[in-house]
Amino acid sequence: MNIRAVILCTAVVFGFLVVVVRLGGLMLLDHEALTQRAQSQYRGERDLLAQRGGIFDRRGRALAVNLDVMSAFAN
Repeated sequence: MNIRAVILCTAVVFGFLVVVVRLGGLMLLDHEALTQRAQSQYRGERDLLAQRGGIFDRRGRALAVNLDVMSAFAN
């Protein structure tokens, strides 16, 4: 075999070994810390004060808008 091929194969195998060792460390040693971090990123609560937008026709006239009014109903 050519010396270049040996060096290339050695570099590729070494690269794969580095990746496998790193993944093994993440999965076996840092599992709990990474699980907690993922849960904190996934779950959260936030209050949003959103208002609905109006609906307009093609001339810009309001068709449906929100109005704050006092109302009373009776049967």
